[in-house]
Amino acid sequence: MFGETTCESLHNHTTASDGKNTYDEMLSYRKRDGTPLRCIAFTDHDTLMPVDQVERLKLDLHAPTKFISGVELSVSAQIHVVGLFIDPNNEQLVDHCTRYCKHRIRRAEIITQHFVDLGFQADVNELWEKIVEPDVPVGRPHILRMLHLDQNDPKGIHNRAIHKQLLDRVKQDRSERGIHFWNELKTEPLLRQPYRLYLSGDEENAYFPYHVPDPERINVAEATELIHGAGGISVLAHPFTFLNPKTLNTFYEEAHLVDAIETDIIWKKNTYANIVRQYCERHSIPISGGADAHSVEALHACVTENVLPGLLRLLKWEQVERSSNIPRKWFDIANGQ
Repeated sequence: MFGETTCESLHNHTTASDGKNTYDEMLSYRKRDGTPLRCIAFTDHDTLMPVDQVERLKLDLHAPTKFISGVELSVSAQIHVVGLFIDPNNEQLVDHCTRYCKHRIRRAEIITQHFVDLGFQADVNELWEKIVEPDVPVGRPHILRMLHLDQNDPKGIHNRAIHKQLLDRVKQDRSERGIHFWNELKTEPLLRQPYRLYLSGDEENAYFPYHVPDPERINVAEATELIHGAGGISVLAHPFTFLNPKTLNTFYEEAHLVDAIETDIIWKKNTYANIVRQYCERHSIPISGGADAHSVEALHACVTENVLPGLLRLLKWEQVERSSNIPRKWFDIANGQ
């Protein structure tokens, strides 16, 4: 219906937050068969696209992969709300993101010290001087890059030895919890194993939750209000990452505080992913999804197809035109015109 492909990734990160690639590099991605994605949304953590970048990309009406201006707002350590079709000029949302990013700095300093306590060589000055770009919100992937765990990085010899020791310790833990965690860790791609081991919250290690003081903290309803104020639609991000028997009721409550829900984030598939999809179908809640990609390579994992029409039906053309280069024809088709 829209172009030569139905595959879309409406949740992605760039060098504007904790991703490895720029907007243009992400848009240049091609699938293994050479076809582009239909659409990519840029949803950096508590960070809006620069206005000049939005205006520049909007001019490319013939781009094979269309873009959407977005954001991913942090509600808690695990609960996030994605905003799509965001007006980057919205002052209230700009102010909110500026405040939230300050709390990421303190968190990064604490996590860095936790790595030092574990025996790693880690220097927070390197984080600010060589890894995190100015005015970019620091995230956990930045901290992992500071450890130089890549096998080809000569700076990481000591840290790779420490990493191996800690991996062996997990492997040798024969408790029920230890065996379960090791079996899950083995299934992770090599590049994600350090993240899961140290920074996911599953183990104590170096993890420290993203903490925002109560007066500044927002809930899902307030995140949706901010997103609506910026002309966008709100999407509950990867809810199956925080779902368990104790949190299902929370999900059922929050599902009705957003405009749509993500059901296809390939890196986090579990039994709750099916529960989320079935709940959306039962209650006619529009769905979204994507690769939650932090690099061009991660877009290979994108399996989300044909969710864009359902999201376009939630919008007016003025909202779409202001925040993307999606053709008017797509909007009209989605709305049965």
